Amino acid sequence: MRSVRWPVGCWILTMLLLAAACGSDESAGPAPRVQRGIRFVSGDNVTDSVGAELPLPLIIEVRDSSGALAPLATVVRFEPVVDPVHGPEALVGALALPGFTAFASGATDASGRTGALVRLSTVPRQVRIVVRVPTLGLQDTARFRAVAGGVALIELAPRDTTILSGRSYPIVATVRDRYGNALPSVPTWSAAGTAIGGTVSTSGVASATATGRYTVVATAAGVTDTVRFSAVPEATILAHDRSRGEIVTIGLDGSNRRVQTRVTDGGIGVRPRWVPGRSTVIYSGYAEPFQSVFLLDSAGTPRPFVNSRPPGISHMADVAPVADGSWVYLAAYDSNCATLEYCLHRVRMDGTAMELLPAVRGRPEQTVRPSPSPDGRRVALNTLIAGIARLRVLDVVTGAFLPLDVPGAFPQWAPTGEMIAFLEGDGSLSVVNAGGPTPRRIVDGTGYLAGRAFTWSPDGAWILYNGEQGLTLVHVLERTVVPLPGMGNLVEPSWR
Repeated sequence: MRSVRWPVGCWILTMLLLAAACGSDESAGPAPRVQRGIRFVSGDNVTDSVGAELPLPLIIEVRDSSGALAPLATVVRFEPVVDPVHGPEALVGALALPGFTAFASGATDASGRTGALVRLSTVPRQVRIVVRVPTLGLQDTARFRAVAGGVALIELAPRDTTILSGRSYPIVATVRDRYGNALPSVPTWSAAGTAIGGTVSTSGVASATATGRYTVVATAAGVTDTVRFSAVPEATILAHDRSRGEIVTIGLDGSNRRVQTRVTDGGIGVRPRWVPGRSTVIYSGYAEPFQSVFLLDSAGTPRPFVNSRPPGISHMADVAPVADGSWVYLAAYDSNCATLEYCLHRVRMDGTAMELLPAVRGRPEQTVRPSPSPDGRRVALNTLIAGIARLRVLDVVTGAFLPLDVPGAFPQWAPTGEMIAFLEGDGSLSVVNAGGPTPRRIVDGTGYLAGRAFTWSPDGAWILYNGEQGLTLVHVLERTVVPLPGMGNLVEPSWR
Protein backbone atom coordinates (compact mmCIF):
# COMPACT_ATOMS: atom_id res chain seq x y z
CA MET A 1 0.00 0.00 0.00
CA ARG A 2 1.42 3.30 -0.96
CA SER A 3 1.64 5.97 1.72
CA VAL A 4 0.46 9.46 1.14
CA ARG A 5 2.50 12.38 2.41
CA TRP A 6 0.75 15.68 3.32
CA PRO A 7 2.44 18.89 2.60
CA VAL A 8 3.87 20.46 5.75
CA GLY A 9 1.65 23.50 5.38
CA CYS A 10 -1.46 21.37 5.22
CA TRP A 11 -0.40 19.43 8.29
CA ILE A 12 0.10 22.50 10.37
CA LEU A 13 -3.21 23.95 9.26
CA THR A 14 -5.02 20.71 10.07
CA MET A 15 -3.54 20.56 13.56
CA LEU A 16 -4.52 24.11 14.26
CA LEU A 17 -8.09 23.44 13.16
CA LEU A 18 -8.29 20.30 15.29
CA ALA A 19 -6.90 22.10 18.25
CA ALA A 20 -9.42 24.90 17.87
CA ALA A 21 -12.28 22.43 17.42
CA CYS A 22 -11.31 20.34 20.42
CA GLY A 23 -10.74 23.36 22.68
CA SER A 24 -13.92 25.25 21.92
CA ASP A 25 -16.68 25.63 24.61
CA GLU A 26 -19.60 27.77 23.59
CA SER A 27 -20.87 28.09 27.22
CA ALA A 28 -17.69 29.62 28.68
CA GLY A 29 -17.17 33.40 28.75
CA PRO A 30 -14.27 35.67 29.71
CA ALA A 31 -12.64 35.16 33.05
CA PRO A 32 -14.52 37.04 35.87
CA ARG A 33 -13.28 40.54 36.71
CA VAL A 34 -11.85 40.74 40.18
CA GLN A 35 -13.38 43.60 42.36
CA ARG A 36 -10.69 45.72 43.93
CA GLY A 37 -11.08 48.18 46.81
CA ILE A 38 -14.30 48.56 48.86
CA ARG A 39 -17.51 46.88 47.72
CA PHE A 40 -20.88 47.62 49.38
CA VAL A 41 -22.44 44.22 49.82
CA SER A 42 -25.73 45.29 51.45
CA GLY A 43 -27.42 47.95 53.55
CA ASP A 44 -26.48 51.02 51.49
CA ASN A 45 -28.59 53.23 49.22
CA VAL A 46 -31.57 52.98 51.62
CA THR A 47 -34.32 55.55 52.15
CA ASP A 48 -36.05 55.70 55.53
CA SER A 49 -37.60 58.13 58.02
CA VAL A 50 -35.47 60.64 59.88
CA GLY A 51 -33.88 59.16 62.98
CA ALA A 52 -34.60 55.59 61.84
CA GLU A 53 -32.29 52.76 62.85
CA LEU A 54 -31.87 50.84 59.62
CA PRO A 55 -32.97 47.21 59.99
CA LEU A 56 -30.00 45.89 57.98
CA PRO A 57 -26.40 46.86 58.76
CA LEU A 58 -24.10 48.36 56.19
CA ILE A 59 -21.90 45.42 55.06
CA ILE A 60 -18.75 45.93 52.97
CA GLU A 61 -16.10 43.70 51.40
CA VAL A 62 -12.48 44.83 51.12
CA ARG A 63 -9.90 43.70 48.57
CA ASP A 64 -6.42 45.01 47.99
CA SER A 65 -5.07 46.42 44.74
CA SER A 66 -4.42 42.93 43.39
CA GLY A 67 -7.97 41.82 44.09
CA ALA A 68 -7.06 39.64 47.04
CA LEU A 69 -9.26 39.70 50.12
CA ALA A 70 -8.06 42.02 52.85
CA PRO A 71 -6.06 40.25 55.56
CA LEU A 72 -8.04 39.01 58.52
CA ALA A 73 -8.79 41.73 61.12
CA THR A 74 -8.03 44.64 58.80
CA VAL A 75 -9.44 47.78 60.49
CA VAL A 76 -12.23 49.63 58.68
CA ARG A 77 -13.50 53.06 59.83
CA PHE A 78 -17.09 54.27 59.36
CA GLU A 79 -17.28 58.08 59.59
CA PRO A 80 -20.52 60.02 58.87
CA VAL A 81 -20.06 63.33 57.09
CA VAL A 82 -20.48 66.23 59.55
CA ASP A 83 -22.79 69.11 58.63
CA PRO A 84 -21.50 72.38 60.19
CA VAL A 85 -25.06 73.36 61.16
CA HIS A 86 -26.84 70.12 62.02
CA GLY A 87 -23.89 67.93 63.00
CA PRO A 88 -23.28 64.34 61.80
CA GLU A 89 -25.49 63.24 58.93
CA ALA A 90 -25.87 59.86 60.65
CA LEU A 91 -24.79 57.92 63.69
CA VAL A 92 -23.07 54.56 63.44
CA GLY A 93 -22.47 51.64 65.74
CA ALA A 94 -20.22 48.59 65.84
CA LEU A 95 -21.92 45.33 64.92
CA ALA A 96 -21.14 43.68 68.23
CA LEU A 97 -21.71 46.64 70.53
CA PRO A 98 -24.88 48.54 71.48
CA GLY A 99 -25.24 52.27 70.95
CA PHE A 100 -24.61 54.83 68.23
CA THR A 101 -21.94 57.50 67.98
CA ALA A 102 -20.37 59.74 65.33
CA PHE A 103 -17.68 57.11 64.60
CA ALA A 104 -17.45 53.31 64.49
CA SER A 105 -14.88 50.78 63.39
CA GLY A 106 -14.86 47.13 62.45
CA ALA A 107 -12.37 44.39 61.54
CA THR A 108 -12.63 42.19 58.45
CA ASP A 109 -13.39 38.50 58.79
CA ALA A 110 -12.00 35.64 56.69
CA SER A 111 -14.22 36.70 53.79
CA GLY A 112 -12.85 40.26 53.90
CA ARG A 113 -16.09 41.61 55.22
CA THR A 114 -17.22 43.81 58.12
CA GLY A 115 -19.91 46.40 58.71
CA ALA A 116 -21.65 48.92 60.93
CA LEU A 117 -25.13 49.72 62.20
CA VAL A 118 -26.67 52.96 60.90
CA ARG A 119 -29.08 55.50 62.40
CA LEU A 120 -30.17 58.19 59.95
CA SER A 121 -30.05 61.94 60.47
CA THR A 122 -32.91 63.68 62.27
CA VAL A 123 -33.02 66.20 59.42
CA PRO A 124 -34.44 65.25 55.98
CA ARG A 125 -31.47 65.14 53.59
CA GLN A 126 -28.93 62.97 51.81
CA VAL A 127 -26.88 60.98 54.30
CA ARG A 128 -23.24 60.03 53.63
CA ILE A 129 -20.97 57.68 55.53
CA VAL A 130 -17.30 57.65 54.53
CA VAL A 131 -15.72 54.19 54.73
CA ARG A 132 -11.93 54.12 55.14
CA VAL A 133 -9.36 51.32 55.23
CA PRO A 134 -6.21 53.15 56.40
CA THR A 135 -3.72 50.27 56.00
CA LEU A 136 -4.69 49.73 52.35
CA GLY A 137 -5.24 53.39 51.50
CA LEU A 138 -8.84 52.75 50.45
CA GLN A 139 -11.89 55.05 50.81
CA ASP A 140 -15.47 55.10 49.49
CA THR A 141 -18.81 56.67 50.49
CA ALA A 142 -22.09 54.92 51.29
CA ARG A 143 -25.19 56.99 50.59
CA PHE A 144 -28.66 56.99 52.12
CA ARG A 145 -31.63 59.34 52.28
CA ALA A 146 -33.55 60.49 55.36
CA VAL A 147 -37.10 61.69 54.72
CA ALA A 148 -39.51 63.44 57.10
CA GLY A 149 -41.44 61.15 59.42
CA GLY A 150 -45.09 60.95 60.39
CA VAL A 151 -47.09 63.68 62.14
CA ALA A 152 -46.02 64.00 65.78
CA LEU A 153 -47.12 67.50 66.75
CA ILE A 154 -48.82 70.64 65.55
CA GLU A 155 -47.41 74.06 66.37
CA LEU A 156 -50.00 76.83 66.60
CA ALA A 157 -49.36 80.54 66.99
CA PRO A 158 -50.32 82.65 68.73
CA ARG A 159 -51.02 80.29 71.62
CA ASP A 160 -53.29 82.79 73.33
CA THR A 161 -54.47 86.21 72.29
CA THR A 162 -57.25 88.76 72.56
CA ILE A 163 -59.34 90.22 69.75
CA LEU A 164 -62.25 92.63 69.58
CA SER A 165 -65.68 91.05 69.26
CA GLY A 166 -66.63 90.92 65.61
CA ARG A 167 -63.01 90.75 64.45
CA SER A 168 -60.88 87.82 63.27
CA TYR A 169 -57.25 86.76 63.22
CA PRO A 170 -55.22 84.04 61.44
CA ILE A 171 -53.80 81.11 63.38
CA VAL A 172 -50.48 79.92 61.95
CA ALA A 173 -50.22 76.13 62.00
CA THR A 174 -47.07 74.10 61.35
CA VAL A 175 -47.29 70.31 61.33
CA ARG A 176 -44.05 68.59 62.39
CA ASP A 177 -42.60 65.13 62.84
CA ARG A 178 -41.12 64.00 66.14
CA TYR A 179 -37.83 65.73 65.34
CA GLY A 180 -39.48 69.06 64.57
CA ASN A 181 -39.23 68.83 60.79
CA ALA A 182 -42.04 70.69 59.03
CA LEU A 183 -44.46 68.56 57.04
CA PRO A 184 -46.75 69.60 54.19
CA SER A 185 -49.83 68.33 56.05
CA VAL A 186 -52.70 70.80 56.46
CA PRO A 187 -54.77 70.44 59.67
CA THR A 188 -58.52 70.51 59.97
CA TRP A 189 -60.07 73.02 62.36
CA SER A 190 -62.90 73.19 64.89
CA ALA A 191 -63.95 75.79 67.47
CA ALA A 192 -65.68 75.82 70.85
CA GLY A 193 -66.11 78.44 73.55
CA THR A 194 -67.93 79.91 76.48
CA ALA A 195 -70.23 82.00 74.30
CA ILE A 196 -72.09 81.56 71.03
CA GLY A 197 -70.42 83.09 68.03
CA GLY A 198 -66.89 81.64 67.91
CA THR A 199 -65.87 80.19 64.55
CA VAL A 200 -62.77 79.11 62.67
CA SER A 201 -62.44 78.79 58.90
CA THR A 202 -60.95 75.88 56.98
CA SER A 203 -57.75 77.91 56.66
CA GLY A 204 -57.48 78.62 60.40
CA VAL A 205 -58.93 82.15 60.61
CA ALA A 206 -60.65 82.49 64.01
CA SER A 207 -63.37 84.99 64.86
CA ALA A 208 -66.06 85.65 67.46
CA THR A 209 -69.15 87.84 67.52
CA ALA A 210 -69.65 87.86 71.30
CA THR A 211 -67.48 88.60 74.31
CA GLY A 212 -66.20 85.30 75.68
CA ARG A 213 -63.44 82.72 75.84
CA TYR A 214 -62.92 80.40 72.89
CA THR A 215 -60.92 77.28 72.04
CA VAL A 216 -59.69 76.31 68.58
CA VAL A 217 -58.63 72.73 67.86
CA ALA A 218 -56.34 71.73 64.98
CA THR A 219 -56.12 68.06 63.92
CA ALA A 220 -53.72 66.28 61.54
CA ALA A 221 -53.30 62.51 61.21
CA GLY A 222 -54.93 61.96 64.58
CA VAL A 223 -52.70 64.49 66.35
CA THR A 224 -54.41 67.54 67.91
CA ASP A 225 -53.39 70.83 69.47
CA THR A 226 -55.38 73.73 70.82
CA VAL A 227 -55.13 77.48 71.15
CA ARG A 228 -57.38 79.85 73.03
CA PHE A 229 -58.45 83.39 72.42
CA SER A 230 -60.60 85.97 74.14
CA ALA A 231 -63.09 88.23 72.40
CA VAL A 232 -63.70 91.53 74.20
CA PRO A 233 -65.75 94.68 73.61
CA GLU A 234 -64.05 97.72 72.15
CA ALA A 235 -63.00 99.86 75.11
CA THR A 236 -60.04 101.78 76.50
CA ILE A 237 -58.95 101.33 80.08
CA LEU A 238 -56.63 103.23 82.39
CA ALA A 239 -54.18 101.19 84.47
CA HIS A 240 -50.97 101.20 86.46
CA ASP A 241 -48.07 99.31 84.89
CA ARG A 242 -46.28 98.36 88.10
CA SER A 243 -43.28 96.80 86.34
CA ARG A 244 -42.43 100.02 84.50
CA GLY A 245 -43.78 102.58 86.95
CA GLU A 246 -46.18 104.06 84.40
CA ILE A 247 -49.81 105.04 84.11
CA VAL A 248 -51.06 103.88 80.71
CA THR A 249 -54.16 103.78 78.57
CA ILE A 250 -54.69 100.63 76.54
CA GLY A 251 -57.42 98.86 74.61
CA LEU A 252 -58.97 95.76 76.16
CA ASP A 253 -57.45 93.82 73.26
CA GLY A 254 -53.98 95.12 74.16
CA SER A 255 -53.83 97.65 71.32
CA ASN A 256 -53.01 101.35 71.37
CA ARG A 257 -50.93 101.32 74.54
CA ARG A 258 -49.99 104.87 75.49
CA VAL A 259 -47.96 106.04 78.46
CA GLN A 260 -49.68 108.92 80.28
CA THR A 261 -47.04 109.59 82.92
CA ARG A 262 -44.45 107.93 85.13
CA VAL A 263 -45.37 107.33 88.75
CA THR A 264 -43.91 106.00 91.99
CA ASP A 265 -46.15 104.01 94.31
CA GLY A 266 -45.53 104.73 97.96
CA GLY A 267 -47.12 101.44 98.98
CA ILE A 268 -50.85 102.10 99.18
CA GLY A 269 -51.47 102.06 95.45
CA VAL A 270 -51.69 104.46 92.52
CA ARG A 271 -55.33 103.79 91.63
CA PRO A 272 -55.58 106.01 88.52
CA ARG A 273 -59.11 107.15 87.62
CA TRP A 274 -60.62 109.31 84.92
CA VAL A 275 -62.24 112.50 86.10
CA PRO A 276 -65.90 112.17 85.03
CA GLY A 277 -66.74 114.25 81.97
CA ARG A 278 -63.14 115.33 81.38
CA SER A 279 -60.03 114.10 79.60
CA THR A 280 -57.97 114.37 82.79
CA VAL A 281 -56.72 111.61 85.08
CA ILE A 282 -56.51 111.69 88.86
CA TYR A 283 -54.15 109.39 90.77
CA SER A 284 -51.85 109.16 93.78
CA GLY A 285 -48.10 108.79 93.78
CA TYR A 286 -45.14 109.25 96.05
CA ALA A 287 -43.46 112.64 95.84
CA GLU A 288 -40.97 112.92 98.69
CA PRO A 289 -41.75 113.15 101.53
CA PHE A 290 -45.45 112.29 101.02
CA GLN A 291 -47.86 110.17 99.02
CA SER A 292 -49.88 112.84 97.21
CA VAL A 293 -52.74 113.19 94.75
CA PHE A 294 -52.17 114.54 91.24
CA LEU A 295 -54.21 115.62 88.25
CA LEU A 296 -52.88 114.74 84.81
CA ASP A 297 -54.18 116.97 82.03
CA SER A 298 -54.67 115.94 78.40
CA ALA A 299 -51.16 117.16 77.57
CA GLY A 300 -49.68 114.71 80.10
CA THR A 301 -48.63 117.32 82.62
CA PRO A 302 -49.19 116.37 86.28
CA ARG A 303 -49.99 118.93 88.97
CA PRO A 304 -51.01 118.63 92.65
CA PHE A 305 -54.75 118.12 93.00
CA VAL A 306 -55.25 119.75 96.42
CA ASN A 307 -54.56 123.44 96.03
CA SER A 308 -53.47 123.99 99.58
CA ARG A 309 -52.68 121.07 101.89
CA PRO A 310 -54.65 121.66 105.13
CA PRO A 311 -52.78 121.65 108.46
CA GLY A 312 -52.35 118.18 109.91
CA ILE A 313 -52.62 116.46 106.50
CA SER A 314 -49.63 114.47 105.23
CA HIS A 315 -50.16 111.44 102.97
CA MET A 316 -53.10 111.29 100.55
CA ALA A 317 -54.20 108.33 98.41
CA ASP A 318 -57.17 106.16 97.30
CA VAL A 319 -58.80 108.72 95.02
CA ALA A 320 -62.40 108.04 93.94
CA PRO A 321 -64.34 110.72 91.99
CA VAL A 322 -68.12 110.93 92.19
CA ALA A 323 -69.87 110.27 88.87
CA ASP A 324 -71.39 113.76 88.71
CA GLY A 325 -67.97 115.41 89.07
CA SER A 326 -68.83 117.21 92.30
CA TRP A 327 -66.45 115.57 94.81
CA VAL A 328 -63.42 113.33 95.02
CA TYR A 329 -63.21 110.96 97.97
CA LEU A 330 -59.80 110.00 99.27
CA ALA A 331 -57.96 108.64 102.29
CA ALA A 332 -55.46 110.87 104.08
CA TYR A 333 -53.23 110.90 107.14
CA ASP A 334 -54.81 113.52 109.36
CA SER A 335 -53.84 114.55 112.90
CA ASN A 336 -57.53 115.24 113.52
CA CYS A 337 -58.39 111.54 113.21
CA ALA A 338 -58.60 109.39 116.31
CA THR A 339 -55.54 107.48 115.15
CA LEU A 340 -52.75 108.77 112.96
CA GLU A 341 -53.67 106.56 110.05
CA TYR A 342 -55.48 106.97 106.75
CA CYS A 343 -59.08 108.11 107.22
CA LEU A 344 -61.85 109.22 104.88
CA HIS A 345 -61.94 112.74 103.38
CA ARG A 346 -63.51 114.45 100.42
CA VAL A 347 -62.38 117.35 98.23
CA ARG A 348 -64.28 119.40 95.69
CA MET A 349 -63.36 118.64 92.09
CA ASP A 350 -61.55 121.98 91.82
CA GLY A 351 -59.14 120.88 94.60
CA THR A 352 -60.66 123.09 97.33
CA ALA A 353 -62.62 122.54 100.54
CA MET A 354 -60.87 119.39 101.67
CA GLU A 355 -62.72 118.05 104.70
CA LEU A 356 -62.58 115.15 107.13
CA LEU A 357 -65.95 113.42 107.22
CA PRO A 358 -67.40 113.78 110.73
CA ALA A 359 -68.62 110.17 110.81
CA VAL A 360 -65.05 108.84 110.80
CA ARG A 361 -63.36 111.49 112.93
CA GLY A 362 -63.60 109.63 116.19
CA ARG A 363 -63.42 106.05 114.89
CA PRO A 364 -60.54 103.97 116.25
CA GLU A 365 -59.79 102.33 112.88
CA GLN A 366 -58.57 103.34 109.46
CA THR A 367 -61.24 104.24 106.89
CA VAL A 368 -59.83 103.68 103.41
CA ARG A 369 -60.57 102.52 99.84
CA PRO A 370 -63.63 104.74 99.23
CA SER A 371 -66.00 104.07 96.35
CA PRO A 372 -68.97 106.45 96.05
CA SER A 373 -72.40 105.39 94.82
CA PRO A 374 -73.43 106.69 91.38
CA ASP A 375 -75.54 109.46 92.97
CA GLY A 376 -72.79 110.40 95.43
CA ARG A 377 -75.07 110.06 98.50
CA ARG A 378 -73.27 107.00 99.90
CA VAL A 379 -69.75 105.73 99.88
CA ALA A 380 -68.53 102.17 100.32
CA LEU A 381 -65.24 101.87 102.17
CA ASN A 382 -63.00 99.61 104.20
CA THR A 383 -62.58 99.91 107.92
CA LEU A 384 -59.27 98.43 109.05
CA ILE A 385 -58.45 97.35 112.60
CA ALA A 386 -55.11 95.58 113.03
CA GLY A 387 -55.07 94.95 109.30
CA ILE A 388 -58.46 93.18 109.26
CA ALA A 389 -60.69 94.70 106.58
CA ARG A 390 -64.47 95.01 106.73
CA LEU A 391 -66.83 96.39 104.11
CA ARG A 392 -69.03 99.26 105.34
CA VAL A 393 -71.30 101.80 103.65
CA LEU A 394 -71.55 105.39 104.89
CA ASP A 395 -74.56 107.56 104.18
CA VAL A 396 -72.89 110.89 103.53
CA VAL A 397 -76.12 112.87 103.96
CA THR A 398 -77.05 111.50 107.38
CA GLY A 399 -73.50 110.70 108.51
CA ALA A 400 -74.61 107.22 109.60
CA PHE A 401 -73.24 103.84 108.63
CA LEU A 402 -75.66 101.42 106.98
CA PRO A 403 -76.17 97.98 108.56
CA LEU A 404 -73.98 96.28 105.93
CA ASP A 405 -70.87 94.99 107.70
CA VAL A 406 -69.08 92.00 106.10
CA PRO A 407 -65.43 90.90 105.85
CA GLY A 408 -63.91 92.17 102.63
CA ALA A 409 -61.63 94.67 100.95
CA PHE A 410 -61.40 97.06 98.00
CA PRO A 411 -65.12 97.80 97.46
CA GLN A 412 -66.22 99.06 94.04
CA TRP A 413 -69.72 100.44 93.58
CA ALA A 414 -71.47 99.36 90.38
CA PRO A 415 -72.14 102.29 88.03
CA THR A 416 -75.74 101.16 87.47
CA GLY A 417 -77.27 100.74 90.91
CA GLU A 418 -77.12 99.15 94.32
CA MET A 419 -74.49 96.46 93.78
CA ILE A 420 -71.04 96.63 95.40
CA ALA A 421 -68.21 94.32 94.37
CA PHE A 422 -65.40 93.50 96.80
CA LEU A 423 -62.66 90.98 97.57
CA GLU A 424 -63.14 88.38 100.25
CA GLY A 425 -60.30 87.34 102.51
CA ASP A 426 -59.44 84.25 100.44
CA GLY A 427 -59.15 86.34 97.28
CA SER A 428 -62.63 85.54 95.95
CA LEU A 429 -64.48 88.28 94.08
CA SER A 430 -68.03 88.79 95.34
CA VAL A 431 -70.90 91.23 95.03
CA VAL A 432 -73.41 92.36 97.63
CA ASN A 433 -76.39 94.69 97.69
CA ALA A 434 -75.71 97.94 99.51
CA GLY A 435 -78.50 97.05 101.92
CA GLY A 436 -76.99 93.62 102.55
CA PRO A 437 -76.91 91.14 103.92
CA THR A 438 -75.66 88.11 101.87
CA PRO A 439 -72.78 88.39 99.35
CA ARG A 440 -72.81 86.39 96.12
CA ARG A 441 -69.50 84.95 94.95
CA ILE A 442 -68.51 85.66 91.32
CA VAL A 443 -64.94 84.31 91.13
CA ASP A 444 -63.56 81.68 93.49
CA GLY A 445 -60.20 82.85 94.75
CA THR A 446 -57.22 80.78 95.82
CA GLY A 447 -55.46 83.61 97.60
CA TYR A 448 -54.90 87.31 97.39
CA LEU A 449 -55.96 88.66 94.00
CA ALA A 450 -53.05 90.62 92.57
CA GLY A 451 -53.41 94.32 91.94
CA ARG A 452 -56.14 94.89 94.53
CA ALA A 453 -58.36 97.51 92.90
CA PHE A 454 -60.65 96.49 90.03
CA THR A 455 -63.35 98.14 87.93
CA TRP A 456 -66.85 97.66 86.51
CA SER A 457 -67.78 97.98 82.86
CA PRO A 458 -69.95 101.08 82.24
CA ASP A 459 -73.03 98.88 81.70
CA GLY A 460 -72.46 96.98 84.95
CA ALA A 461 -72.36 93.60 83.18
CA TRP A 462 -68.64 92.85 83.60
CA ILE A 463 -65.91 93.31 86.19
CA LEU A 464 -62.28 93.71 85.18
CA TYR A 465 -59.97 92.38 87.88
CA ASN A 466 -56.46 90.99 88.33
CA GLY A 467 -56.51 87.21 88.15
CA GLU A 468 -53.60 84.82 88.40
CA GLN A 469 -52.68 85.44 84.73
CA GLY A 470 -53.25 89.20 84.80
CA LEU A 471 -56.21 91.35 83.85
CA THR A 472 -59.34 89.24 83.52
CA LEU A 473 -63.00 89.89 82.68
CA VAL A 474 -65.84 88.13 84.46
CA HIS A 475 -69.52 88.37 83.65
CA VAL A 476 -71.34 89.25 86.86
CA LEU A 477 -74.45 87.15 86.21
CA GLU A 478 -73.10 84.27 84.13
CA ARG A 479 -69.67 84.10 85.86
CA THR A 480 -68.00 83.68 82.46
CA VAL A 481 -64.25 84.29 82.90
CA VAL A 482 -62.33 85.88 80.02
CA PRO A 483 -58.58 86.43 80.62
CA LEU A 484 -56.73 89.12 78.69
CA PRO A 485 -53.38 87.59 77.65
CA GLY A 486 -50.32 89.82 77.62
CA MET A 487 -51.60 92.29 80.21
CA GLY A 488 -50.15 90.68 83.32
CA ASN A 489 -48.22 93.75 84.47
CA LEU A 490 -51.26 96.02 84.59
CA VAL A 491 -53.08 96.57 87.89
CA GLU A 492 -55.70 98.91 89.36
CA PRO A 493 -57.65 99.27 86.10
CA SER A 494 -60.31 101.88 85.46
CA TRP A 495 -62.97 101.49 82.73
CA ARG A 496 -65.11 104.39 81.61
